[in-house]
Amino acid sequence: MIDTSALEAPMAAEVEHLASKLDLGGLARRSPLRGRGTDRFQYDLSVEAGGRRYQVTGAEDAVPPELKELVAWMLQHRDTG
Repeated sequence: MIDTSALEAPMAAEVEHLASKLDLGGLARRSPLRGRGTDRFQYDLSVEAGGRRYQVTGAEDAVPPELKELVAWMLQHRDTG
């Protein structure tokens, strides 16, 4: 879990920017985003924004590029928050 209120301002701004590029409602409605094949990674993401909570689940090969950016950021900083 990454809590932006616990991050230093530049890091919080970076992750909030990545999240702001997402159509969270659209991704949540399409979730789970299914890919092809077995033995794939699956990403389960919960985002709280604007007083709402969005749940998105996606197979690694079905995640849209803008969500891949956020997932990559979270994986890189997973020990930060």
